[in-house]
Amino acid sequence: MMTIVQQIVAVEFLGRVFSIWFLVFDSLSPLSSFVFGFVADSLNHLTFLILSALIAAGLTVVWLLGLKERDKK
Repeated sequence: MMTIVQQIVAVEFLGRVFSIWFLVFDSLSPLSSFVFGFVADSLNHLTFLILSALIAAGLTVVWLLGLKERDKK
């Protein structure tokens, strides 16, 4: 994702864009940890293993489709 941002944003604005980028994502970290704690308490370990595998498989498919699209160009 960072590479995409670097390709889209003009060089003179990269510092400003990344300062906002890190501010937003670093600020959301405590909130997501708080929410994830409640979710983790309600689910067992196997559920997280299955969800992680599904997310990894989905990201792999998206990545492979992106490679396929890039090769067409």
